[in-house]
Amino acid sequence: MCVYIKDQINSKRLAELEDPNFEVLWTYTRPTRLPRGVPCVITACVYHPPSSNDNQILDYLFNSLAKVEGLFPGCAVFMAGDLYQLDVKPLMLSFQMKQLIQHPTRGSNILDLVLTNLHKYYEPRSVEILPPFGLSDHKSIVILPKVRQSELPHKRVIVKRDTRPSRKLELGRYLSQVDWSLIENINTCQEKYDFFSRIILTDLNTIMPERAIKVYPNDAPWITTDLKRLITLRQRALSSGKSDLFKFYRNKVNKTRKLCRAKFFASRVNHLKEHKPKMW
Repeated sequence: MCVYIKDQINSKRLAELEDPNFEVLWTYTRPTRLPRGVPCVITACVYHPPSSNDNQILDYLFNSLAKVEGLFPGCAVFMAGDLYQLDVKPLMLSFQMKQLIQHPTRGSNILDLVLTNLHKYYEPRSVEILPPFGLSDHKSIVILPKVRQSELPHKRVIVKRDTRPSRKLELGRYLSQVDWSLIENINTCQEKYDFFSRIILTDLNTIMPERAIKVYPNDAPWITTDLKRLITLRQRALSSGKSDLFKFYRNKVNKTRKLCRAKFFASRVNHLKEHKPKMW
């Protein structure tokens, strides 16, 4: 028996769960994207020969799944293979798994099973029974998860100016050097207003230029583009299995997040402590 896994997926063989008395192959995989709260996928490829003892392999599978829950809390579990009419109901009840195959896989019998605790992501029409592969007399099985409707975040673009105190001071110094007496030489009120507006806008666009920023509804108000970039780098390191690099960016993200929240609090909330709530 064997398990094929894409090269791009972080994976390893869990030899510590194997027993020479049973034909079961355990693997650990960490795909790039998983459901929220699921850290990894544990797969058990099982072959249960007709002459084997049912009670012995059930005890082995039960103990192995209990170890998996302790080693990988919250993991997804897939148990697949030729179980030859093995009564898997005790496993399904104990580990909240569901059997996905509902159609015969050899003659009129359902011998090849797929048990998983991620059954909510699958439905009967997700299972496709195909002709046997090669010289096998067992039909092939293809299982695909439900197609999730990709809902793109409704991003919007807002225009902001750099309103840091240093920029405000620079603008103030620049405006204080303008010769405003020139307005007295202008005749009409509209011309004076146009002259004044032109000076103000020119200074603003030079010292505090407008910037287009993409805003997503799920973003917290204190999130910055630099923090998003660090989060992306952290996730890439995690999916590639580079633990040292992941820890480095994890610490960077935590530090930057705290700094962003502190700055937001200081600029938007802290000053409210000086006022009475009824004055808000």
